[in-house]
Amino acid sequence: MKPLLLALALTLGWSPVPSVALAGETAVAFGRVVEQRTHEPFEGVVVELSGTSFWTRTDAHGQFELGNLTPGIYQLVVHIPEWGDFSKTVNLKVREEKTTEFVVWPGIRSDLPGMLAYYPMDGSADDVGPNGWHGVNHGATATTDRNGRSAAAMHFDGKTQRIEVAHRDRLNELPLSIAFWVKAETSVVDPSMWLGKYLHPDGDGWCVFYEYQRICAGYFRDAFANSARSHATYKADDQWHHVVVTMDTIGTVIHFDDARVPQVIAYRKTPTPTKNTEPMFIGYLNSRLGTPGLKGCIDELYVFDRVLTDEEIEELRKK
Repeated sequence: MKPLLLALALTLGWSPVPSVALAGETAVAFGRVVEQRTHEPFEGVVVELSGTSFWTRTDAHGQFELGNLTPGIYQLVVHIPEWGDFSKTVNLKVREEKTTEFVVWPGIRSDLPGMLAYYPMDGSADDVGPNGWHGVNHGATATTDRNGRSAAAMHFDGKTQRIEVAHRDRLNELPLSIAFWVKAETSVVDPSMWLGKYLHPDGDGWCVFYEYQRICAGYFRDAFANSARSHATYKADDQWHHVVVTMDTIGTVIHFDDARVPQVIAYRKTPTPTKNTEPMFIGYLNSRLGTPGLKGCIDELYVFDRVLTDEEIEELRKK
């Protein structure tokens, strides 16, 4: 099942309740747990301050309150049965009220560090990761995902349909990991450009593409004079496949389903960040040669600011 998206709104406050640790004034943590898009409350989930004896359950409105707390820094943990545990560091102070909202997605590790963006591709171009780098959808259509859920992935026509995410300097820098599910139709054009931050064929940026019945990825600098590239044999078969591309100053590696494919072209020297100001495109790239985009579907696209481990990649694939 594709993970639901949750938002936990946490309000921090104070209360003049006597405490042994701090006489006169203590802190209170209160808030509620709701589903992000429908705002339906989650009843009966456990909320605790890790490392303490303080815990409670949300009520019928998804609300909770933890009182009589010594001010300080805590780890607030929400336990959601069958979906996992989700945590956030909070700084409880007296005489202060503020609301902090964060996003968690059951079924996916919420503590996986370094996430820059997460696009569920569930009929929109929204980024529900920590930065909110929302894209603009140019004609891509909602379709059935790999689990049979309707309107839970995005289909691209191989022509002009695309999702466009505005330029950000961090997307030019290494390291990066890009993880996604793809289903290329058997009629996909070979070659075709599937996603990346790159003006084809300028040799400055990174991209994932299809060429000679292979899925390929590369980080290119200095008009291809300093590049790292990897590819995996793949004849488009109209089936879902999991792809993870990791890029750092050492090189570029593709993980295709459960196989790790090392690079075939290595850097000649340590690469510097690409200087292009292209958007990050999904399903398409700008091409001076008119090279088409993906004819097929993409789902569950993540961007991380580091190289994921083999274990983390396998966990994402199995989810």
